[in-house]
Amino acid sequence: NPSNGSFTVGIGKPESIMEIRLTDMAGKIIFQKKLKNQPKVSIDKLPGGTYILTIINKEKRSTNMKIVSCR
Repeated sequence: NPSNGSFTVGIGKPESIMEIRLTDMAGKIIFQKKLKNQPKVSIDKLPGGTYILTIINKEKRSTNMKIVSCR
């Protein structure tokens, strides 16, 4: 998913998201937030590159997505 600044994490049941986390390819946490609704994530200050977005739901299950910053 290429991005040039920000994106919204959209899933079928936003109330089921407990936490989102953005890490670089070395595993360093860039952004982490506990939440209760659909979050908007801004990556406009990050250098271009590939990042991993992890979405953790209330059942402690996680989903990973690759995010490419086109900066």
